[in-house]
Amino acid sequence: MEIRVVNLKEKAGLIRDLHAYKVIARLNDYHIKLVKARREFIWHHHDETDEMFMVIEGKMKIALRDRTLELREWELVGHPKGCGSQTRL
Repeated sequence: MEIRVVNLKEKAGLIRDLHAYKVIARLNDYHIKLVKARREFIWHHHDETDEMFMVIEGKMKIALRDRTLELREWELVGHPKGCGSQTRL
């Protein structure tokens, strides 16, 4: 496997469609995905894997059972497996 630098701004510029997740890198068994989105996601959880959300541009709200997290540009949050949430962009 080739080791290379990934430029997030460049990769984001290649995404034309909303809600079309693009794999931009891999780490162990994980895919690092980039998406342009503008919608509300249903309540869900993942039993087998943690998630990470990072906002590059815009903002995002993540509704947890006990509170709502608000992410702004250049903020990120780790989301442990089994913890349900609903995402609003």
